[in-house]
Amino acid sequence: MKLEEISKKLKTTLELEDSPVGVKLFKVGEELPEIAGPAEPIPYCASIVRARKGASVLQGKDKHGCLLGAANLGLINVPEKISSGEAHSSMGLFSSPAAASKTISEVPRIDPETTRATLVFPLEKAPVEPEVIILHVNPDQAMWVALALNYNKGGRHFPSFACVGGTCGDITAIPYLRNVPNFSTGDFGGRKRRAPEEMIVGIPVTLIEEVVNNLEKLGCPR
Repeated sequence: MKLEEISKKLKTTLELEDSPVGVKLFKVGEELPEIAGPAEPIPYCASIVRARKGASVLQGKDKHGCLLGAANLGLINVPEKISSGEAHSSMGLFSSPAAASKTISEVPRIDPETTRATLVFPLEKAPVEPEVIILHVNPDQAMWVALALNYNKGGRHFPSFACVGGTCGDITAIPYLRNVPNFSTGDFGGRKRRAPEEMIVGIPVTLIEEVVNNLEKLGCPR
């Protein structure tokens, strides 16, 4: 199934207002496509917002405005101020640097300095084969995605999130590294860029055609 068709079917069956977002992580040494990056550095979650509205965004490490996001995606090492917990505890999100540091240490991330650039794009306009598909959904739509993922083999889902690194770690790195889907509320920064009722789902591209087929078999929406 072509990516354009997959995007169309996801929009139709789930009644999505915006485009599913494709993610490609270019490794060090890989050639980059000729796609414009942002004029100024922006967080990875902000690039996802642009992609769901129709833009393709290519970001090297110099264009990533969130250092935790850049670290979780493998572009850089985690800066000391973040890994120590100082940055997030100073925001009032944790009672101590130790609590923040523990959380940061457990965020799934790609090996540092192995990623050259991130590329995000609306799935129907995919310039390359994505590795992860990101959906912005409400709880009802998330339920149908979960059912579609279980339709053939059954089982349970075990979402992993901590409200820190929600888009980069939870929804991109986990599906990329483990080849499993993940559901997340997102984090305090990413939520500023989403409607209050929205959550996010990251699906490895290897599973997306199965999800689309099963959504249709489920008769979604009902």
